[in-house]
Amino acid sequence: MKSFYMDTLPLYDIGLGWILPAIVGAIIGFLWPTSSKKSAVQ
Repeated sequence: MKSFYMDTLPLYDIGLGWILPAIVGAIIGFLWPTSSKKSAVQ
């Protein structure tokens, strides 16, 4: 299983294989709507 990560993730061999999934997760989390209803505060 380790060779799959080494072949797939950039920088995995120097211990930085978490960077690409973290960036993708951050982008998805930023773009994901927090709620489907827009509420107006009065």
